[in-house]
Amino acid sequence: MASSIYAQEKFLVEFNRLDGISLSMLDKFISAAPTAIFSKDREHRFLESDTTFAGFSDNTPDTLIGLTDFEMGWTDAGSSPEDFFAGDLQTMHGRPLLNENEILAPPGKQVIVAKVSKKPLMSGRRCIGVVGAIVDYTDAFFAQSPQKNAFLPTKLESLTAMEYRVLALYNDGFARKEMADMLNSSPHTIAWHLRQIREKFNITTRKEMLLLQEREEG
Repeated sequence: MASSIYAQEKFLVEFNRLDGISLSMLDKFISAAPTAIFSKDREHRFLESDTTFAGFSDNTPDTLIGLTDFEMGWTDAGSSPEDFFAGDLQTMHGRPLLNENEILAPPGKQVIVAKVSKKPLMSGRRCIGVVGAIVDYTDAFFAQSPQKNAFLPTKLESLTAMEYRVLALYNDGFARKEMADMLNSSPHTIAWHLRQIREKFNITTRKEMLLLQEREEG
């Protein structure tokens, strides 16, 4: 992606302030966005996207049309199609997905470490789907420090989507109860996920947790 993390983050802030995206403006919106971007109908089928998003799964904007996340070939190393569908439904029912930490895991490729927001796709006053914007942190994530090389994809992929979300929030300084509220879980379950992460990577200190996942501010 040619745009800097700063430009992508700045766009995402503005995107998050929108009530929705008009269908009549979708082409112009996609061509102007510095982030990877896509749209879906109410049946979760892809409509329009930019070349960056389509390329995540070795598609083009044209070949992506009509596919769902179940046909994208995402592997179990990242967020599941069910996770993506849930975010679509949440957004279409009036609770837009904002700044969600996700791992996209295309087959045979390095995982994509991303932040995702979704807004309703509108035709007049009617919601007909969703529009998603993705900030790609992959290069920044793996370039943060030499120690990060120890966690290149073969190890990072062992994190589940929920474990990655817990890790990101933990490193942002949230307490277990706060994380539980944000993830619709319980403090006990959050503690269990943190133990799973520590055991997978033989982590004993907070510093090691920060080396595993550091949030890029742009």
